[in-house]
Amino acid sequence: MELFGFAGVLALALASLAVGVRLLALARRTKGTPELTIGLSYLFAGFLSCLLTLAATELARTGSPSVVLVQAANDVAQHAGNVCLVLFVWLVFRPGTALGRALGLGATAAIVASLAGNLATAGAGVAPTGFDSSSIVLRIAIYAWAAAESFGEYAAARRRVRLGLADPLVANRLLLWGVGTGCVLLLWLEALWRLASGGGGAAASYPTIAVLGLSCALTSWLAFFPPAAWRRRFAAPPSAR
Repeated sequence: MELFGFAGVLALALASLAVGVRLLALARRTKGTPELTIGLSYLFAGFLSCLLTLAATELARTGSPSVVLVQAANDVAQHAGNVCLVLFVWLVFRPGTALGRALGLGATAAIVASLAGNLATAGAGVAPTGFDSSSIVLRIAIYAWAAAESFGEYAAARRRVRLGLADPLVANRLLLWGVGTGCVLLLWLEALWRLASGGGGAAASYPTIAVLGLSCALTSWLAFFPPAAWRRRFAAPPSAR
């Protein structure tokens, strides 16, 4: 089971790398900030964090003092990815609104404060795990916001689709991204439950991370880069054009 979980986390890292690189390439062509921020989120909180989590787990098992540095790097990667996600949700779903500004700035400030506290712990020679209750609750709030915004927009788009006022593919992409962020939300909820129940470190959740993480990667790929066959599924019939 541990080998399966290890392989799953590695696969998630590679899938996040693929999605992130494609999004950054898109951002380079479009010069769009949303594409840039969500691409960086996948690279930091997905690709880098997965690799550093695997490395830190193995270093902790061998008792290596390098675990402090690796855990600190993982914490930076996680928090950087969270900031990028907040910026994406703010720019895409709540641009130019007082609520979006309050949520975006408030969440960013909380992330920076969380990282500063964790790095101060690392400076004292204690490896920050990134799995303390305050960091996990903050991530739960961020991913819950992202999922809620996506599902809310999907519900509105479905109503417009029934009236012929919206593209079915766009509505489906909103649903897929909501499902993807929901998978990550479930990961952090499981981490909080495991922390509260004393269920072990990150390695104990490798299989869960693999299943939910790969589900997130797959739905994210379909949301941002739907293949031709997927596009045809949601193409409007000739009579509706």
